[in-house]
Order: sequence, then C-alpha cells, then structure tokens
Amino acid sequence: MTYTPLFIGACLIALGLESVSEAVVPVATPAPVSSRVSLGAAAGRIDAVLADAARDAGQSLPATIDDAGFARRLFLDTLGRIPTVDELDGFLADKAGDKRARLAKELLESPGHGSRMFHFWADLLRARTKLARKTSGDPFMHFIRQAIHENQPYDEMVAEMLTAEGPAHAPGNGATGYLMRDLEMPEDSMSNTMRVFLGTAVECAQCHDHPFDEWTRKQYYEMVAFTGGLEYKLGFNGLPAGERYKALLDDLRDEHGKGAKRAFERVFRPVYSGIVGSGTSTVQLPSDYQYDDAEPLEWVSGRNLFDGEPGPEPEFPESDRSRKRNRPKKKKIEPVEVHSREALAEWVTSPDNPRFTSMITNRLWKLVMGRALIEPLDDWKADTESILPQLSVLLDELMLELDYDVRAFLSVLLRTQAYQREAWVGSSAVVIGSRVPTSPELRRLSAEQVWDSLLTLVVPDLDGTLAGVITPEAEDVYAKYEEVLLYSDAEARDRVKDQLLRYTNRSAYDALRAEQNAERKAARYDERDLVRQLKKELRRGNREAEQLLLDRLSELGIDSDTDLRPRSARRSEKELLRASELVSPAPADHLLRVFGQSDREHVETAHVDANVPQVLELLNGFIEEHLLTNRDAVLPGAIRAVSGSGERIAVAYRGVLGRDPTSAELALWLPEVRQDNRAALRDLMWVLVNSHEFLFQR
Repeated sequence: MTYTPLFIGACLIALGLESVSEAVVPVATPAPVSSRVSLGAAAGRIDAVLADAARDAGQSLPATIDDAGFARRLFLDTLGRIPTVDELDGFLADKAGDKRARLAKELLESPGHGSRMFHFWADLLRARTKLARKTSGDPFMHFIRQAIHENQPYDEMVAEMLTAEGPAHAPGNGATGYLMRDLEMPEDSMSNTMRVFLGTAVECAQCHDHPFDEWTRKQYYEMVAFTGGLEYKLGFNGLPAGERYKALLDDLRDEHGKGAKRAFERVFRPVYSGIVGSGTSTVQLPSDYQYDDAEPLEWVSGRNLFDGEPGPEPEFPESDRSRKRNRPKKKKIEPVEVHSREALAEWVTSPDNPRFTSMITNRLWKLVMGRALIEPLDDWKADTESILPQLSVLLDELMLELDYDVRAFLSVLLRTQAYQREAWVGSSAVVIGSRVPTSPELRRLSAEQVWDSLLTLVVPDLDGTLAGVITPEAEDVYAKYEEVLLYSDAEARDRVKDQLLRYTNRSAYDALRAEQNAERKAARYDERDLVRQLKKELRRGNREAEQLLLDRLSELGIDSDTDLRPRSARRSEKELLRASELVSPAPADHLLRVFGQSDREHVETAHVDANVPQVLELLNGFIEEHLLTNRDAVLPGAIRAVSGSGERIAVAYRGVLGRDPTSAELALWLPEVRQDNRAALRDLMWVLVNSHEFLFQR
C-alpha cells in the first residue's frame, strides 16, 4: 500500500517529530487581478470627481496617511486582520515609490483575501454550516470560496445561484445552497433576492400593497412566479440509478409496510436534498387576496418588477387550462416548466437592470470606505439618491468596464488617493449626509477582524492555517453523498431495516446504536494503541513493522487525510483557526458572537456596537489564556527576539497597533520595563489590546 506525504507527515506530527515540511499542503494561489483596465487611471478618475465635489462644497482634503497607518488599514481591508511585526517592518523598509500599489495587489491575490471576502458574501447570502433541516451548508460555503478564489465575475456568480438545480450535497453543486437556504419558502427567497441583489425591500408586499413604496401585492407574486414549481426534494427521477432505488423501495414497502418509505428517505436523505424545477413562470395568488386587480387563487405569470416586462409565457397541461382562473379551493395543478428561473437570472444580472450594478458598487464602496454612497444599503425607493450621484455613476461604469470583476474593482478603490488619506471622524447624521467622502471613515473592527487580529498576535503564519477552497467538512459531505449513492441493494436494505427499528421498536434501535457506538469507541482505542506502537517502531527504524502498523491503521479507515494528533491538541488548534474556518456562525458564547458576528438568519445582521461582554472577554478571556501565558505566541516571541527595553516596547506597539510608540508613551513605559521586564511587557500587551485604538480602523 502506498502512503502520501500528507499521511506520513500527520504520523510524524503525532509522534512529535520535526521533519514534516514535505507534508504541508500549500494553499492554492487565487486568480490574479484583472489587467483589462488601467487600474491607476480608473483610480485617478475617482479622485478627480471627489476633488471637484470637495472644492464645490468648500471642503478641504485630508492629509495622506503615513505608511504604517496605511499598511494596517490595507491589511484589515484586504485580509481581515492586522499585519504582523515582520510584515509591517518589511513594508516600511521598502523605499520604492509604488510600494502601496504593489502591496495592495499582493494582498488581494493572497489566500487571506479569500478569508476576508468569505465573510462579506456569507453575511449577504446568509451562508451557514447548517442551511436547513438535515441540509449541510458546507457545499454552499465551498461554492462561495471557489467563486472568490477563481475571481468569478459577480454577474455569473449570481446567475449560477439563481438557476442552480440538482442535489445539494453533490460535489460541484454548492450553488443550490442559495435556494436551499429558504427551504420550501419561495416567497422569502424572492424577497431576499430582491433585497440582496437589487436593493429593494418588497417583503411587505407579500401580504398587502407596500405602504411606503410603489409595489403592489400582485407585482410581488408576479416576481415569485419566476420560481414557480420549485421543489426541494429530488425524488427518484433526480438520482442516478433512480429506477433501481424505486424498485427497492417498492420491495421494502411490500415487506415492511408504509413505514418503509419513512425509513428509506431517512437513509437516503444525504442524496435527496436538492433543487428541482427550472421555473413555470406562474404562481397562484393566496386565498386571502384582497385587491380588485386579480381574484383570490388566480394564477398570475412572471413579470419583472421595474420595467413590467413579462417573463416566459406559462403553460398548463391541456386538461388544466380551464383552471387557470379562480377556483373555490386551491387545488394542486402542475404547470409546465418553461425555464423562467433562467429568465429571472438574465433580468436580475442584466447591465440594463437599473439597480444590479449600483447595488454591488455601493456595497463594495462601503466595505472599503466605511460608509455607502447610498444608505440604507438595501431599501432603495423611487426617490433614493446617492450623496454624490456623479461618483455613483462613475463607479457603475467602472464595474461594467471591468465585466463585474470584483477584485479588480477593489484594486481600483485601494489605489485612490481618497483611500490613502487620514480617516474621517463623523458625529452627526446631517454632517455625514452632506460630506464629500474624500477619505475612509473611522470605524470599529468587525467581529471577524477582531478575532483574526487577535490570532495574528498568537498563531504563527495564520493564513497558512487556511484549509483552502474546499474544507474538510465539505469533503465529508461529498464523501457521504457518494457513499450513499454506491449502496448495494443489500447495504440499502440493511440500513433501511435499522431505521425501521427507530419507528417500530425504539428500545431495539437504541440497543443497536449503543452497540455501534461501542464499536466506534473500541476502534478509537485501537487507533491510539497503534499510534503508540508506530512511534516506537519509527524510533527503532524498523521499516517492516512500520508498514504493518500503517496497513492496520488503514484498515481502521484512517487514510491520507486523517490527522492522528491527540484529540485535545486538535481541539485546541481548531479553536485558534481564522473565523472563516470555524462553524458558521460561531456558537452564541464565542468571542465572534460577543463582538457582533451575524447570526446569518437575516441579511447582514452583523453589528459593531460596544457592550459589556466585549470588555469582559478582553479583560479576562482570550488575552490572558492565549497571549500573555503562551510562550509560543507570536507577539511575545517577537518581543523576546529583540534586545533593549525601548525596542521591545516598540515591537509591542507595532504588533498590536501597527505603529511605533510616541515619545510620551515610550517615556511612560521605559521605567516599568527596566524595573520588571517580564511583568511590564505583559502589562503593556494587555493594555494595548484592550485599547480603543486596537479595536478601531483608523
């Protein structure tokens, strides 16, 4: 049997050996930033518009931020974390005139940028580790990561989600997660589509004509009609070898009765979940419809919200044509699929759509500059205007020129002089509304930025811990999907019979589960014993015994992707992964949630509001446990690596705040450090991480 370097490396790690470099799998390099447009020239056009507007408003331009402040800002905006001391020092030592543009390009094309943008999309699309009942969100999150990594054009990404069909857990089909997120709720799905991609809050019109906008209830259902006929369970026709499984279920029904179907669906649930239906372009109005423009239970066809253009003409089976109008009671009718979801995607993502391009440029401007040109982000009405219309028009034109290349668009914004100026501190809504946005706004770090920045002080090569485009959790989902599809008839029968016990003989089912759990527990004990033996044989250099032990581990199902380190070590490492690698969203008591991470139940519910639990978390939690008492932490190691009290203080400041201490700060800490070096430096790190300056992006 052949073993990969990754497997051997995992074994070596488990045994405490050092020769593991060959086992490290590098994270793939993301696609490069587009070169179709002169990014520098595009940035200059933005700056010219801002300069003219500022002059007309009598507003002076802020000074350019220093290199240290720029580096910290850029790392936070592109990677979602602060720079390490080495990264900051390397940038400051560079004397080239184009170093800011080069750093921006380097960071945008680094794996860490994918982690930063994952949160942007996950909050918008409400991506979760668990999408719905018994539906994993890992394939959907894999789709998001893949789109970021490949720099998929935004319009293509959206169209793929709106038209995705097939099994939700199949490899390469994660785009179905967008619709699976609103399982069996097509109305809610349409409301979220309009809000996320077109900035239009239409959900009020689900029950009545919109009280604060122009949309009617009928128009709402005409939009829902584009997804008419949508189903969320594949059935046999949607599965490979579906006829074989159907015949098997018929046999099990004959043998075990009606309960067989329930047990069968539970066994095959990993392959059942998915999206079926290209769209019928029609939907029935609710029975309580109350307006004169249609009748209750009338079938309405798809019609675009803004321009009123009709979608594909709906079709009904010949026998159902008489039922297209109101009936005494709602009866299930099966209109013919006419691919209306494709028509919806074409309309939503069209460059001619009045809001599609403006929505993404507005969101990305806010991501970089701190405040959008049009607020609120996703509740635009007919009279909604940009605070700087000429700039919004320019940004939309740029996005179209870039063919919806999000990374190139961000690169342009990062090259502007506006981005490189000192942050603006606002206080009044009136002032904010009238101010020309000639520099970024001072703002608190997001929950993910706080967490990942704290980890930067602790974990060596933090971005090297990223799993890459596909996470182990997604791989597990795909493996389970393929395993179930490959069940033989005998295997399927055995598993269905086990599930039948769940409903017919609960005590027998519980006994069976206890037996299976005991077998798994025994296997774990065997695994640990074999690892101990392997350690001995590796030390002795007994290659024959090594191979026998590796073969035995393989028989237990431990393959090349398995981490054999002690469970406690794995658990500790998992706690110190970047936010994009953790369960999404994090548990309610996690630091991420304490600092305002979105619960992903609704669109963009993250917040940066301060509260008492945040103070307690920093005072008594992470800093003490992982930074101050951990000799392997990055920042304490960097401080120990230099000599001289002044330089150690400076390293602490650069590591936490991204700048050198002022003369007053140095004078304050020097006596303390000289008197008790270790205690004073711990106090200094504690003070700096708890400072407002650490928690804000200046």
